[in-house]
Amino acid sequence: MESYIHLNESIYAKFNSRIEDTLTTITNRYIGSNPPHPMVYRAFSKDSLTRLKDYRYDFHFADRFPHCENGQYIYAWGKLWQEEETELMFAINCYGPVQLYLNGELVYRSSIVEELDPKLRRGFRFTLQKGWNHFVLRFEKTTSGIGGIFGTGSFKRHPMHFLSPTKEREGQEGWIFTEPLDQPLQSLPEEGKESELDVTWLPLVEWKDEDRLQMARLFGEGLEQSAYAWTTLTVPHTSEQDIRIKGYSRGSIDISVNNQVVFCANDSTEIDLSLRLPYGEHELIVKSTSTCENWGFELEPIQEHIEFKLPYPVKGASGRWLYIGIFDDNEQIDLTAAKRMDTLIESKNGPTFWRLDQPNMWVRPT
Repeated sequence: MESYIHLNESIYAKFNSRIEDTLTTITNRYIGSNPPHPMVYRAFSKDSLTRLKDYRYDFHFADRFPHCENGQYIYAWGKLWQEEETELMFAINCYGPVQLYLNGELVYRSSIVEELDPKLRRGFRFTLQKGWNHFVLRFEKTTSGIGGIFGTGSFKRHPMHFLSPTKEREGQEGWIFTEPLDQPLQSLPEEGKESELDVTWLPLVEWKDEDRLQMARLFGEGLEQSAYAWTTLTVPHTSEQDIRIKGYSRGSIDISVNNQVVFCANDSTEIDLSLRLPYGEHELIVKSTSTCENWGFELEPIQEHIEFKLPYPVKGASGRWLYIGIFDDNEQIDLTAAKRMDTLIESKNGPTFWRLDQPNMWVRPT
């Protein structure tokens, strides 16, 4: 019988029976092909769909849209990255009629048996192309219900993180979906801007009819409570510069740069702050406390090329600040632990983490 490879191509030809050297070579080869990398953080809306313990997503539209009527349709859309063309396992449970489209082609249509038994799990395999693969699910409301559970068919071998597919949500985790529609879409959605599409996609990523300051819309209107905002101030000049930051605060405010308090006020005030800073990135922390309604702040560097940016990479984030709260005004917060991005912080409402100035948008590791 022929050998699978020539003896000279084998690791045995180099190390013979030296098992430790053989294992070291295999380990180094794997590490070289899979170098370590830091945790990836993404923007995630809590108004999106729930990912279950088996890494499948629960499209529980009957609860989300209780007034959905028989004969109406809801579409869900997500995308999945694949390093190379390969066949993967998927699984679905149906709460009603479902059609699944992969990269524009119909690849699954539910049967009446599957539609009437939500506990019946159906598995199948699809070949994914190299690069982005777009999945569109069309759900129809009937007396049996609407929605389903869909995702990986083997969460131990192939856990899947579906990402939002449009330009406005690039990098965000989770599916997007429509409200109930009276008629099916005339054509499937394609990659592009949401403004170019015929329907509104949920969850919302921009505040709607909201004129309150960020702390009030994120944490509510209660008095004597505080929250923190974190950003990075970038100075591109090679020599020290006098930096001016202007804005205002509603409620009391403390501003720290590189762990040094540079401004504080016990009530609402205008802010005109001068700092002398060298080249590089400088951490800026704001503690805002609600001494009035509509509390929060606005800050902006006034010089050209001086700007704020996110203090930690968060894919899908559209702003330049991270926020955490709410806390009692006199409570001591371990911001050093919070800034490590690897632990929850105890707040008035229980353990919490960083969030963004978008509707119910949080930072989540993936």
